[in-house]
Amino acid sequence: MPLDAFTLPRPAAYHAFGVSPTFDANVPMVTFRQKTGRCVALTYFSLARADYDPSLQAVELAFGGAVVELRGRNLESLFAALSAHAVVTVDEATAPEAALLPAGACVVERLAVRAE
Repeated sequence: MPLDAFTLPRPAAYHAFGVSPTFDANVPMVTFRQKTGRCVALTYFSLARADYDPSLQAVELAFGGAVVELRGRNLESLFAALSAHAVVTVDEATAPEAALLPAGACVVERLAVRAE
């Protein structure tokens, strides 16, 4: 299989996250894609804590050795799917993508990964 078959291209249309086709807890890793193109994949096995604060529109995920901070709009469905270990990818929106989405859409406006 050619190496380029394993690249993670940005989807043509923005979606804050992608789920397992079977929406089950058998997804081994979740990949976080920043708008810059940087990708970080972390194992669900190392996910120790997941916090959602609706007043801040923020999700914080503590993996062994890393913390992922997500900020945006309407993150409830993303948090629920992450908690179920069903999310395969989380994508940070560019400003133009975020501006075009309807008010009720789930949008990750800021995605940061830092060492714990």
